Amino acid sequence: MVVSIKLEAPPGTSLKSSVRGFVLTARTDGKSPRTVEYYEGNLRRFLWYCERQSWPDDVRLITEWHIREFLAYVAGEVHRWGLDGNGSESSRRQASYSTVHHYYAVLKAFFNWCVMEGFLTESPVAKVKMSNPKLKVIQPYAAEQIARLLPQRAANLTLRHVLAIIYQ
Repeated sequence: MVVSIKLEAPPGTSLKSSVRGFVLTARTDGKSPRTVEYYEGNLRRFLWYCERQSWPDDVRLITEWHIREFLAYVAGEVHRWGLDGNGSESSRRQASYSTVHHYYAVLKAFFNWCVMEGFLTESPVAKVKMSNPKLKVIQPYAAEQIARLLPQRAANLTLRHVLAIIYQ
C-alpha cells in the first residue's frame, strides 16, 4: 500500500503566505493601490497555475523551470486561467510579448522580495532572462495628410480637436 504524505511548508515559506506577505508589504511600503492590485492579480493567477500543476506550496521549492513553464503557459495558452477565466476577454486570446513580460516582472519582484526577506538564498527568476518588449512607435500624420483630413471633418471638429491633431 502506498501512503501519500503532504508535508506542510514551514511558517513563512508557504508560497501562498509569501504572496500574502509580499502584497501586504507592497501596501505598507506606499505602492499605489493600482500597483498593489496589479501585483495581487498576477500573483493570484500564478498561484492558480501552481495549484493546477500540483506544484509544491513551498516557495523554496519553486525553480527556474517552474517559472519558465508558467511564462510559456501565459504566452501560449489562448484560454488562460481555466474555463471561467478571470473575467477578462484578453485572457481568451494569445498573450502579447508585453503581457508575458509583465508577468515576468511581477514574479521577479516577488521572488526578489523573498530573497530580501530571507525565505530564499537565490531567486528562481534570476536565471530566466527576457528582453524588454519593443515599444510600438506610432507614426504621426504628415502635414499634407492633416490638410486633407481637416476640410472633410471641419464641421465636426472643435478647436480642441484641431490643436490635439496639430500638437500630437
